[in-house]
Amino acid sequence: MTQSENTYLVDDLQVAGKRLSLVGILHSREEFMKNKSEYERMIKPYSAIMLEQPLWYVDFSYDQSSFGQIAAIALKMNKKVYIADPFDARVLTADAVFGLAGLSMLVKSSIDFGKRAIGKSPEGFSRRGLILRAGMLALGLPLFFGSLPGMDLRSAIHKGSAFSYGLDDKVTWGSKDWRDIWIAMGIDKVLSNVPDLHTMIAFHGIGHQQGILHYLLHPEDRRREAAYEPFKRISTNLAVREWIPKKHKWELARQF
Repeated sequence: MTQSENTYLVDDLQVAGKRLSLVGILHSREEFMKNKSEYERMIKPYSAIMLEQPLWYVDFSYDQSSFGQIAAIALKMNKKVYIADPFDARVLTADAVFGLAGLSMLVKSSIDFGKRAIGKSPEGFSRRGLILRAGMLALGLPLFFGSLPGMDLRSAIHKGSAFSYGLDDKVTWGSKDWRDIWIAMGIDKVLSNVPDLHTMIAFHGIGHQQGILHYLLHPEDRRREAAYEPFKRISTNLAVREWIPKKHKWELARQF
């Protein structure tokens, strides 16, 4: 892995016998403008690019912060764009709901355990109540700290957590981890099933870099995806989308 002075991460590897470059970026227009010439240089030798799904746009070209601008570079160079990211507003909403549920479990169980510790036994705090509150604590921790608000809190406490993949990522549950798994599976799908594609460069948010990389290098860990059925049931973006440049604009060629 290399990290530039311009705050993006790059990992180069082989997937399905083909060359892949993962690039984790800070997706703001300011960062794009600062790194535009570097992105142009990086994209040029590759056959196609993969992008993160902008939240509010099906057609990524409307995104003016970074991914739409990176796509504009690909358009000028006449390169295909693939998107495997399943993110949409439904997934964002569900992530918030699960995160709030986890937080409420944490708060309730922590307050009751605190009262018990100072000798004020809460109502219903029998042996069964103790097991119930311990269960709430055990469930609330991964739900809250795996959600996007919980990850923001983790990053604030430990600055490097957004750029690493560790034990906390393995034991938490949330949309970011699911997206990392699904994107890694999508990269595999594209490079394994598009015969005329031999190289690809993938741009995603810098916080996704190490998660995607982990699931590419450790495909056995993708079995965690079975636990994310709630997100799978509501997402409208489960297929890989293939966009092709046509008459100076993007056309959705197929989904697979």
